[in-house]
Amino acid sequence: MPNPQDIVRQFVANVNDAANGGNVNPYALLAPDVLVTINGFTPLSGNYHGRSQVQHVLADTLMERFSEASVEITETIGSGTRFAALGIISGVGASGRKYNEKRDTDGFVFDVKDGKIIEAIEDMDTSLTQCVIFDQNIVPRDSA
Repeated sequence: MPNPQDIVRQFVANVNDAANGGNVNPYALLAPDVLVTINGFTPLSGNYHGRSQVQHVLADTLMERFSEASVEITETIGSGTRFAALGIISGVGASGRKYNEKRDTDGFVFDVKDGKIIEAIEDMDTSLTQCVIFDQNIVPRDSA
């Protein structure tokens, strides 16, 4: 049985390949009943139940809103089937704004069973997401 961290790294590699026009199905490494949670208070935040919702709601929305994007796992924390990871999501939004130009890390939690990802939790930068992915501006309270 493959190492759970290796499954996640392969999933991330497949996502990057697919985002760059490669002929690969990154969803094959997700369990059919996968649960993906995006923390925060953005239009993307929430729970995505099942491979179809992850692909046709979450991923399709991201593909619309990024002109280029990449994900990398920089560190895994823990062992076993459930573990945390640090990673970098970067790219260019459809508006032309750069996403995570400083390459700050995001936090992730993954759970892998029988060679498939059964749960993923992503703690993304809410302000950056609002500004770049949804082309909004955050204005200080006293300037409104």
